[in-house]
Amino acid sequence: MVRPLFNTAILFFILLFPHIFMLSVILTAPEPWWTHQRLESPETPRPAAGRTLKVSATGPADFKTIQEAAQVARPGDTILILPGIYHEAVTISSKPWLTLVGADRDSVILDGGGRLGNGVFVVASPHVTVANMTIRNYMGNGVFFVASDYFAVVNVKSVNNRVYGLNVLASEKGRFSHVIASGSGDSGVYIGEVTERCNCVIEYAEVFNNTLGYSGTRANGVVIRNSRFYNNSVGVAPNTLMPDLKLFLTGRWPLLIWSSNIVIENNVIEYNNNRAVKAAGFAETYGVPVGVGVALIGTAYTTVRNNTIRGQEKWGIGQWYFLLPPLFNRYEHNRFAGNGMDYWSDGTGFGGCSSGERAEGDVPLPCTIPEPLRIYIPNPAKLLELMAKVEVPGAVAAAVFLVFKMARSSGGGGFTERRLRLASALIDGLVSSNLYLLTSALIITALFKPVDLLSTVDGILSITFLLFPLSYTIWATLWVIYGLISEVLWGRTLGLYVTGMRVVALDHRVFRVLFRNLFRYVDLLFFGLVGLIMILLKGRTVGELISGVRVMKG
Repeated sequence: MVRPLFNTAILFFILLFPHIFMLSVILTAPEPWWTHQRLESPETPRPAAGRTLKVSATGPADFKTIQEAAQVARPGDTILILPGIYHEAVTISSKPWLTLVGADRDSVILDGGGRLGNGVFVVASPHVTVANMTIRNYMGNGVFFVASDYFAVVNVKSVNNRVYGLNVLASEKGRFSHVIASGSGDSGVYIGEVTERCNCVIEYAEVFNNTLGYSGTRANGVVIRNSRFYNNSVGVAPNTLMPDLKLFLTGRWPLLIWSSNIVIENNVIEYNNNRAVKAAGFAETYGVPVGVGVALIGTAYTTVRNNTIRGQEKWGIGQWYFLLPPLFNRYEHNRFAGNGMDYWSDGTGFGGCSSGERAEGDVPLPCTIPEPLRIYIPNPAKLLELMAKVEVPGAVAAAVFLVFKMARSSGGGGFTERRLRLASALIDGLVSSNLYLLTSALIITALFKPVDLLSTVDGILSITFLLFPLSYTIWATLWVIYGLISEVLWGRTLGLYVTGMRVVALDHRVFRVLFRNLFRYVDLLFFGLVGLIMILLKGRTVGELISGVRVMKG
């Protein structure tokens, strides 16, 4: 007995090494730069009224470039930009209480020429306003706020900026008002990495011809109202993605890991079927199902009400699992017309409801039903449908498991033998995990061509946790394939070999081994709890009971 357990322990640590190595890569990685900026930007009191600094590229003024004015500006100053085309990238860093305003939105133009990074980049500068200008043709963002609370973007037009049009990261208590955003490869308007106290507002916006009209990763407490989202690939898409794993694992991640407490109200969301926009950023990486009005992707406690949602070729409103299932979302008094399906859901989630609507499809349960009774059942067919409808290159899908009734059978094997069975299962599970890591690495390398080891590890972990039902199914499938091949060819897996056990089938051996391994999906339900209980109570797994195969010492 000692020797099999000793061999198992040695092999266990060998097989565990790739997982330890991945963890070390994550824990030694640099932390997100914006988290440092947020910690280093203290609140400053409102200054007295400042100066007005005039900028003109061609006529008489205080400065020829906007950046020159920004460098000398003091808190409370206003930088007034006179009409003209400005080929520059403007950075405002650690300068609170500034107003950057154009004389006229259509005649004051910042143009990146398809080569400059960000039009206006504001970092660690609270109470900054950007207003009355057109910002176009930048390779990154039109306007980009980072760690700059109390932001305001007013009457700004963003056109053909490659990744994001108007982007706010880790900045709260701000607003977008009367903005136009078009031609962005990811999102026209984006608010991400904010707490549940964000109090951010998007209002009177016109957002069109983007991959995503609005997107917000871990955006909490955002209100989107009185706006129009049309001719995007997807209209409005709050979502949940992976947090920075180093900060998360060490207990220093400063935010919730999901998007929640969002209000989407009084908007027109229509004809979001655009396949012509070239995707960029996360939209390119993860993919989107073109033809969706509102996509709630792993979001919680979100209210969608009083919107006109029409003309989407797939779904007016869709919600599905992504790192987390949709939880407690409410849909009230929305008006639907001409959608392929008004509501679509993968069946995951809990507590969501609908009221005051006439809709077709996967309509949520009525809000009159008590909250604890609003339970939804995952639908594997819907999950496969979602995977098939991701049109921008990427990987978005999930899968769930089938539940079978177990046949009644007598138990077998003593306590010692059952411990060996559990040890062999642990070894085989780790073998399958390493096969999964290898498969994921090959997929990441083939699809996304990561530039370094950290990018590869991050990609593997992102696929694993964001699409956990799918990744768990892939892992289980690899175990089934590995077990089937090993037991047909050699009569045992690596785990059975090191614990001194073998598979015994009296007749029709190949078919019985096939059934044993196919029913491994059942044994792996609930993280293997089904198989564990069966081994402890009966000495045999569900697959062994149904197939008639026995695993014995020898």
